[in-house]
Amino acid sequence: MQPQGLIGEALVGYNTPFEEWPEEVKKAYTYDPEGAEKLLDEAGYPRGADGIRLTPTMTAFEFAIDYFELVAGYWKEIGVDVDVSIPPAGAYGGMVREAQYGDMVSWAAAVQYLAPVEPIGYYYSGSSWNPPRVRTPKAVANR
Repeated sequence: MQPQGLIGEALVGYNTPFEEWPEEVKKAYTYDPEGAEKLLDEAGYPRGADGIRLTPTMTAFEFAIDYFELVAGYWKEIGVDVDVSIPPAGAYGGMVREAQYGDMVSWAAAVQYLAPVEPIGYYYSGSSWNPPRVRTPKAVANR
């Protein structure tokens, strides 16, 4: 699986393919467990006696359970034992809108199918769908 931005490769002409990203950006999105281990150590999250650094919960949408289990496996390789929580589909949207989820929330598997301008509307304070809880200045939010 290759990294992609909010607008996935399915929307040809509206995204920048990974191969065209600047090298510095590619490096930040390239799977690097050794680099991740080093960053976690430097941030003060050493592995415990059981090999685990952290045990966060990731709330995820049920349409891509296999995807989220794969992601949790990658985290586990670096000592982060992620518990994937899959709430009922009807409850998921409300949980995200109200920020009533675990330590992490993910809906990224859906981005390939979004309209090109749709993700832009998600990342400002006034949006009802703002999973990362972005807080924008009033001048930007009121445009």
